[in-house]
Amino acid sequence: MSRLITLTTDFGLSDPFVGIMKGVIFGIAPKATLIDLTHDIEPQNIQQGALVLSSAAPYFPRKTIHLAVVDPGVGTSRHPIVVETPEAIFVGPDNGLLSPAFSNNATTYQLTQSEYFLESFSNTFHGRDIFAPVAAHIATGVWPSRMGKKLDEPIVLDLPRPEQNKTCLRGQVIYADHFGNLTTNISEDDLKQCLPSKPLVLKVGRRTLKQISRSYADCSKGKAGFLLNSWNAIEIFVRDGNAQQQLKIKPGTQVTLQSS
Repeated sequence: MSRLITLTTDFGLSDPFVGIMKGVIFGIAPKATLIDLTHDIEPQNIQQGALVLSSAAPYFPRKTIHLAVVDPGVGTSRHPIVVETPEAIFVGPDNGLLSPAFSNNATTYQLTQSEYFLESFSNTFHGRDIFAPVAAHIATGVWPSRMGKKLDEPIVLDLPRPEQNKTCLRGQVIYADHFGNLTTNISEDDLKQCLPSKPLVLKVGRRTLKQISRSYADCSKGKAGFLLNSWNAIEIFVRDGNAQQQLKIKPGTQVTLQSS
């Protein structure tokens, strides 16, 4: 049985951790197909990991297994879990990272059946010792329900929502990508509800950016702008540059979007 497994971690690629997890998976499920979603989540940044999962998971085939490890609480009392939905299966720590999986149709299990773990496991590398073997066993056909007991109240990440009134939306930067583009928590739906069909101005720090762009090329080289990105969220960018560095803003920075 061949199953698709994605991997999302904050491990980076300079250490052997990701390769070791893959070795564990192939030792149990040699026919599995592995896809590296990213291993460049900012260390310990659970929110960033959840946002990446949320943006990527809908584009994978049904029953894909998403293995995610951003786990600053490794070795503590936090639970290892598997979340089963009609669309996919998610494996990782119960710290909010798997929040994109939770819905009315999701069932969460606390991983308690140690026969699906490695024989011995450390308090510092549950990615290798628990999560990788669990994902691999699921890929071979083991039902998640056999791996533990139901968990009724998994930890759900409280992602920031923009404040809105009749004249503006106040949000914040929530994600910086490899190019330095800055995604905010203001979505296309927020725009439709609060500022439909109005010319827009975005204020961030001391900067005022006028008129939403359709693409990066709408701005001159080196100039800042904003647009709706592939996540259907407002993104701040610098044409052929790095907005995070040039504008000196980062996740958590407040932004205001209003009609001009």
